[in-house]
Amino acid sequence: MLLKDKSLIKNLSIVLGGVGIAQLIPFLFSFFIARMYSPEQFGTFGLLLSITGPLSVVVCLRYESTIVLPKDEKEAFGLIHLSWVIAAVLSVFSLLTLFLLLGSNYNVETFYFVIPPFILFVALGQTVNFWLQRKELFKKIALIKIIQTSFVSVFTVIFGYLLFKDGLIWGYILGWLVVSIVSFMLVFSQINFSKNSFSESIELMKKYKHFPLYNAFPALLQAFCISVPLWIAKKNFTTDDVGYFNLTRQLLLVITSIGIPAFTQVYYQRSVSTFHNKIKQIIEFKKVLFFLFIISVSAVITLVFYGTEIFTLFYGDKWTESGKISSVLIFSTALQLIVFPLAIVLNTLGKIKIVSYWQTFYFISLLSLYFIQFKNFETFLYTYIALESLILIIYFLIIYYLVVKHDSSITEEISN
Repeated sequence: MLLKDKSLIKNLSIVLGGVGIAQLIPFLFSFFIARMYSPEQFGTFGLLLSITGPLSVVVCLRYESTIVLPKDEKEAFGLIHLSWVIAAVLSVFSLLTLFLLLGSNYNVETFYFVIPPFILFVALGQTVNFWLQRKELFKKIALIKIIQTSFVSVFTVIFGYLLFKDGLIWGYILGWLVVSIVSFMLVFSQINFSKNSFSESIELMKKYKHFPLYNAFPALLQAFCISVPLWIAKKNFTTDDVGYFNLTRQLLLVITSIGIPAFTQVYYQRSVSTFHNKIKQIIEFKKVLFFLFIISVSAVITLVFYGTEIFTLFYGDKWTESGKISSVLIFSTALQLIVFPLAIVLNTLGKIKIVSYWQTFYFISLLSLYFIQFKNFETFLYTYIALESLILIIYFLIIYYLVVKHDSSITEEISN
């Protein structure tokens, strides 16, 4: 059974431990960073993240995720080179686009010019990450994650102390620069840097074309679902409002970025084991649901009743508004913490298309809010949370229905 695989459990523990520490570092630094920067600066930073987030998903057109697949080492090297070439082309294209927009008298903020180098940094970091997965060097993966968040946090504090206006942005970019350098140093002696011929690259693109065609789009939609609310807030309200909203979401993402992967990994192992042994899924489903429900309800109660006081105490009086936002935003965050880990059972049951259909529905539903003119931020916030919560509840009901349906088929097999 998967749960008895000691090497698997050890590797999961290393990666999840690294993720936990990597998320804890910026969370602790946030107490200082929030006092150094204004809501407007957080709003500007949030708008940049709303672009770099989706871009980071497709910088290599998902070819980086294929590095772990080939048995032949030379082919894996070829996929690394291909990923870097694609990222370089995308970086140059983004730079030319920015210059063209400037030439057309379009109002382009100067901080957007960090996007081209950001693409290169992320591409290098991601390809090395998958190479390390291929070699099962999970300690190095955990180390890189910790280095990234540590340097981003330290640079951000230094720039805040020096009163740099765009310190949040430069801290973020320089943190990625350090990650790309460290990543390169870790694998420099292992990777064959001989170039692929053009024909070899084309063959690799064809062989793994289903990754950009079928894997990139759902992943991009998922990233856009995080960015869309920020675009809506920017369209209707001030940069300060975007800043309050962005800080709250970043802090709540710490909860989901630790909790969701941890429960997803554990539940996925158990659901697969249950599936192979032809045992009903509903038992494990309810066990995981119970633990997720307890954690989520605890988070909701804490922020609904004490959110304002917590933010004021740890982040200062200027972030009281973020505390109020957290008492509303926590409802959809709690639902994500319940639904997203449970959704992994759809992979076990072979219902991958359902995930893609729902992701598309999720994105379109959120995007529809962009075309509504909201009178005030509070109206937008409650509308957004109500819509997202409804979508997540529908998703949960679909998952539950498919689990029950699967278990019914098992009952029929046994009775026959």
